[in-house]
Amino acid sequence: MVQALVTGSVLRWARLRAGASVDAVAAKLKVDSQDVQSWEDDKDLPTFAKARDLAAYLRVPFGYLFLD
Repeated sequence: MVQALVTGSVLRWARLRAGASVDAVAAKLKVDSQDVQSWEDDKDLPTFAKARDLAAYLRVPFGYLFLD
């Protein structure tokens, strides 16, 4: 699987902006909450498919996730 080089701080911003918890995002994407937390902490990267689903769920343009 190809990983998406998304920015953890932007992921966190998008999640908080949407009013979603880490657990809610994890449940929606069918991943462990530790996975979401490690994406936000820049310790791991989601796949492109998960990043696309994340952008859709949080209602932000997919390209925003790659900004600094």
